[in-house]
Amino acid sequence: MKQNEELLEKPNHMHYPACLGRKTDIDNNSVKIFIVTLAISFVMSILSLLGLRFASLSWLPKLITDNEVSIAFFQIFELIIPAAISAVGCTKYKAADVLVFIYFSFSALLSIIAKESLSDSFALIFCVIGISVSYQSYKDYKDYEQLKNTEGFPIFSRILAEKEEEKKNKFNDVYSNTSATGTMDTATAVNLADTMLRNGDTGTMPEIVAVMPRDMDYTHKRYMPNGEKTSGMLECPIRL
Repeated sequence: MKQNEELLEKPNHMHYPACLGRKTDIDNNSVKIFIVTLAISFVMSILSLLGLRFASLSWLPKLITDNEVSIAFFQIFELIIPAAISAVGCTKYKAADVLVFIYFSFSALLSIIAKESLSDSFALIFCVIGISVSYQSYKDYKDYEQLKNTEGFPIFSRILAEKEEEKKNKFNDVYSNTSATGTMDTATAVNLADTMLRNGDTGTMPEIVAVMPRDMDYTHKRYMPNGEKTSGMLECPIRL
């Protein structure tokens, strides 16, 4: 799939403004398609209840039944489907907008071929309106798929990106103070833990080796005289 060169990633997040602007345009187009499709479906549903039969909608129910009421409700059901699909297009699934465009195009073609009544002329007008707002849906779909694989999606905020880089560099500086053996002194470890807690990072900390002064052990120098007494006397390390 050919990519839009304006949306390609650039150093120092320079592609963010173009990507954010294009994403906003695509989202606005999806909302417009949904509103127009919903309005068309609503108006054509009212006309169906009034007894109008649209060739693009009524050909299928006529194969099943001749009851006018059943055909009317079947047409309404067929009109709900494109409205629901256009609502899906307002999410990240922009392929739904392409389906709406195909629906309007197919319905317009059937209305032109049929030419059964004035209602088909109304249907053709509605379909042309739907096509006019959804004709760019395939291009929007391609660009949106490219944006989803672009660094910074979906926010494309340089401020947030710079904050993340600053946080990453801060941790790199702290880790660089670690000795070659993978240990660090107590002061550095405390500073690192404090920094991690302030930033809400509970990741793995490097190994901390606390160096403690070794206690002097005089047990082996205890003088125990032979006799009934069990008390002992420590040998004093100070010589007179």
